[in-house]
Amino acid sequence: MNNQLKLLVPVMRFVLLTMCLSVAQSVLLSAQEVQFTAVAEPNVLRVGEQFAVTYESTQKISDITLPEFSDFQFLGGPSMGQSTQIESSPGRTYTKTTYSYTYYFRAVKEGKYNIAPASAQLKNKQVQSNALTIEVVGSNAPGSSSSGQPDQAEAKSSETSSDDVYVRLILNKNVAYIGEQIVATVKLYTKLQISGIDQRYKGPDFKGFYTEAIEIPPLRNLERENVNGDIYYTGILQKVLLIPQKAGELIIEPFDLDVSVRQQVKRRSNSFFDEFFEPSVRDIPVKLKSNRVAVKSRALPANKPDSYNGAVGDFIISTSVDKNKVKTNDAVNYKVIIKGRGNYKIVDEPQVNFPPDIEKYDPVIKTIAESPMSGIKTFEYLLIPHYPGEFIIPPVTFSYFDIHSKQFKTLTSGSHTISVEKGEGDTLMPIISGIAKEDVKLLRSDIQYIRLKMKYRAFSGIFLVDNIVYYLLFVLLILMGSLLLLLRRNHIKRAQDLAMVRNRKANRYARKRLKKAALLIKSDNKKGFYDELLGAIWLYLSDKLSIPIADLSGDSARSALTDRKIEEETMNRLFEVINDCEFARYAPSSETVDEEQLLDKAVKLIVRLQQELG
Repeated sequence: MNNQLKLLVPVMRFVLLTMCLSVAQSVLLSAQEVQFTAVAEPNVLRVGEQFAVTYESTQKISDITLPEFSDFQFLGGPSMGQSTQIESSPGRTYTKTTYSYTYYFRAVKEGKYNIAPASAQLKNKQVQSNALTIEVVGSNAPGSSSSGQPDQAEAKSSETSSDDVYVRLILNKNVAYIGEQIVATVKLYTKLQISGIDQRYKGPDFKGFYTEAIEIPPLRNLERENVNGDIYYTGILQKVLLIPQKAGELIIEPFDLDVSVRQQVKRRSNSFFDEFFEPSVRDIPVKLKSNRVAVKSRALPANKPDSYNGAVGDFIISTSVDKNKVKTNDAVNYKVIIKGRGNYKIVDEPQVNFPPDIEKYDPVIKTIAESPMSGIKTFEYLLIPHYPGEFIIPPVTFSYFDIHSKQFKTLTSGSHTISVEKGEGDTLMPIISGIAKEDVKLLRSDIQYIRLKMKYRAFSGIFLVDNIVYYLLFVLLILMGSLLLLLRRNHIKRAQDLAMVRNRKANRYARKRLKKAALLIKSDNKKGFYDELLGAIWLYLSDKLSIPIADLSGDSARSALTDRKIEEETMNRLFEVINDCEFARYAPSSETVDEEQLLDKAVKLIVRLQQELG
């Protein structure tokens, strides 16, 4: 009995889980909002043509109340249909069913008609569709089909008129300020059947403008459009965002577009065999030429604020830091975010007055498009405080030219306070406590015994000691003492010149730290390796350039090396090694660095600097 119960437990769990999932799915489906939409096809037509109005719903509805169609002739309906689509996502597969109800009408008179939404009953809930617009033009022109391409009956003539097919460049505005956005659209108009468009088409030459392509879907079908009382099939070939770069009249010259038009062939005879051996249609190449467009570009007012950096449109600015409390040498990410509608992509970096005791790197710039004419531009700085204390990043001032008010506006962000505590194991910026001094070694000699008798009788009775060797030794000691005193004074003088001492010992200290860095590679201590390598380079530069370590930075080092006439290539390679170490130390996940190759570069650079600096 117990074994049977044990076998039933997994089965009961599976049944219970299935029931819960079914209930949850039912609740989810019932909670989803019903989609009820209306589509007219075609929505631009001639008098006498038929069209269909289709209402689609994501759930089956019981009754549809149509709006007033009194200006059209009702032909029939509804014609009901149902389609099912299977969609899948990770861990889930579901079906989507669409119910359609189609009504047929005929256009009887010209005009532009706004059709009110239809209403439908779904259980105890009433839903409404969207409204429709139907445009009817006169019937004096030849008819055309609603298949997305003109009938071949429209192309019986072997001659192609410029009114039958043409291309146009259309701007949403012809007057703009420098920096203001203009949308340019290249559009094809045709009454004939287009069989091909030149794939090498590049579009117009927008000289005097900053350009950016606007992504559009591939042209697959042409749409009907009323053009001055006549129906054309139209399609958008290209969309470009234009920004004038100088004041005055900017001319967009005409461009060429090659297309192929499919036309019926006139029979030479009425022979029965011609139907089989001669084609009934042919593709005729046609070269189209666009219109010439002029844009009046206005200069911005002269009273530009100091914080203006080229923004035109409508913007907001904000700033943020990822942390407010850090330790010395910890990284802080500071962001400046500019968001709005306008030329956000070409906005320059705003001026940020960072505290002098915080080291900053060049910003990482990112742009995110929200629409063709609006988006977000972010400037992200990596900051590294080297000293404890409280540091304030002041507000950022940002100015832009507002198109609507035709004047400059200035925005100010908030400020940020960063509290920095002293960290442990800071080997990058060591404190120099003193200078090591060399000991002076004194020469010793054996004790010489005084002889009571002189070898040389000529000096007998004249000197207290009658041995000449004694006096020679005495003179020698005086000379040696004078020499040692002179050397001692010279040593003290050189020791007092701290810059000279540091310059003389810079290479030796750097080599010691580089050897230690090499040992840290073998022990796989990456953090210690980068600390030692950076310490070796910065202390070498501090000693060689006679710049205190607290005042040493990338700019001050580069300026001093330039004054010493160091080659630009050497400086660039040096700071490239420093930047690789910094980023590997503070942002190790950003990229993989070869430590041995980096150490080899550093050794070669220090050897080269030693040769050039002396």
